[in-house]
Amino acid sequence: AKGIEPVGPGQGKVLVLGSGGVIGQRVVKWLMDKGYGILEVRDRGHLDLRMEGALDAFDGLDVRYCVFLACEVGGSKYIESSQEDVQVGIISSNVRMYLSVLPWLKRRGVPFVFTSSYLQGTHNGYGTVKRLGESWIHALGGLGRVLRLWNVYGVETVGLKSHVLSDWAQQC
Repeated sequence: AKGIEPVGPGQGKVLVLGSGGVIGQRVVKWLMDKGYGILEVRDRGHLDLRMEGALDAFDGLDVRYCVFLACEVGGSKYIESSQEDVQVGIISSNVRMYLSVLPWLKRRGVPFVFTSSYLQGTHNGYGTVKRLGESWIHALGGLGRVLRLWNVYGVETVGLKSHVLSDWAQQC
């Protein structure tokens, strides 16, 4: 596709946004095992991607590709919550991140992959922001690609945002 050029080991850096998550940790390991140079934003405590200019910290570091995994997400009891503040929070947090990250990538011409979800068709805050993200990526004219994931599970602490398998295992 237009704008997507492969970057190989030793040819600049791959920026992984959300590298502290279940998928991000494995992506970073795979890229490192293949010899790629990695720059990462693990989580909001590392660098808050919702803040305008947050990614300016990577200017001059030869970012050639980006894996955009970061998202305000949680298990079904969180993303399907009927509480208005939860739904508005999901939308607000992710839109702020898009407003910071996507223009930064476009201005610098950095090709990227954006992870969406098969839940993008649901009528909740999470589905709404994933549809918005996909539409925005398509409007960028080939600079980014959308990758829709299904359920992703990993080791996690049981709580408001935990997924059904972790919740079930704790109850057994």
